[in-house]
Amino acid sequence: MRIGVAFDEGPNEDGAMASQALAPLGDVVPIPVGDRLADLLRATRPDIVLNLAHGNGSPERRLRVPASLEALDIPFCGSDSATHSTCVERPRLKAMLAARGIPTATATVVDAPGQLAPFRHRAFPVAIRRARGVSSCFATLVAHDFDDLEAIVAELRAASDEPVLIERFLPGESFACTILGNGTESVALPVVSVPNDPYAAAPAVPWAKPVRIAHGLAEDIASIAMRAFHALGCRDVARIDIRLSDAGVPHVCGVEPVPAFTGRGDGAMISAARAAGVGEAELVQRCLVVAAAREGIRLPSAPALRRISRHTPPGVHPRWVTGG
Repeated sequence: MRIGVAFDEGPNEDGAMASQALAPLGDVVPIPVGDRLADLLRATRPDIVLNLAHGNGSPERRLRVPASLEALDIPFCGSDSATHSTCVERPRLKAMLAARGIPTATATVVDAPGQLAPFRHRAFPVAIRRARGVSSCFATLVAHDFDDLEAIVAELRAASDEPVLIERFLPGESFACTILGNGTESVALPVVSVPNDPYAAAPAVPWAKPVRIAHGLAEDIASIAMRAFHALGCRDVARIDIRLSDAGVPHVCGVEPVPAFTGRGDGAMISAARAAGVGEAELVQRCLVVAAAREGIRLPSAPALRRISRHTPPGVHPRWVTGG
């Protein structure tokens, strides 16, 4: 069994840890994602690939690994290129969520400064992000009045002519929920809190951490995260970023189809896994096992993994949330 591990070129903590974790399951083939990705995949021809690559540079580079693997008909762990494309294009992501009745903040796409005029008569504060990207709601810019908005949009447009997304500001707490698995076997890992100052102009992304959350709220967050996971066609594993409205309603802010397996960045997935009694190495193995099961691939050295106790939240059924 040849197991590929695709990761961004350069020092990569996730890639090194994942390669070590998967060594007991087969022959690990490191796949640094560079200009010769397609040639490397053809030469090594792994039986299955764990995709850890986020892509360096423009947001669409995230699609490169799943699109290349699909073109070469190589099975892989993680969402397909279509889902990656949706998660990168925030307006499309929000439209798909809203169409399924999944709460997400209302938003307007602005291509030119002249389109800001209607905001003179709208309520503030508002949240501002680029229209493309996967960075979460935990690191948005906030405008408290129209002058703030003009200045922030001008600064963003000076750096890049890409469209800007202006959203209704959600003043509540921020959370992250990792979904692991597929179909009726999907599991919501414990919800983790991502503390931040909701009125800061550009809050730094802190480490996520498990906290004691009211049972009803935790179930609501897990339920909405699970619905979003299936509505967007996510596979195997993804992190759903949630923020509460002023009324305390969980809203989906973003979806990360390639969450970090180590403590770098916000550390949301590994914090959730640890809260469920799952370490880094076991988490990597679980992700590959669920992907192999989805693809009908037998792993001769698959580990015996205990069942995680947190299952699909009550009232959520994958066939229902996907409209099937």
